[in-house]
Amino acid sequence: MAANSVSAWYAAGDCQRVRSGLIGQPANTVSAAAYLLVGGWLRIARVFGVPLEDVFQYPDSPEETT
Repeated sequence: MAANSVSAWYAAGDCQRVRSGLIGQPANTVSAAAYLLVGGWLRIARVFGVPLEDVFQYPDSPEETT
């Protein structure tokens, strides 16, 4: 099986067309990279002992500020 037909078979279930070149599916590559960045960020925060409450700071709801 040629490399091109393997990649076409592998990505047959995806919505994005497989392009030639280094990045065959740009949107898929960007979303996968975003998952890796966020996962790495959370892992580093966990290693340094940063509580998740400090990582994700949500604004207070109006009900809690009364």
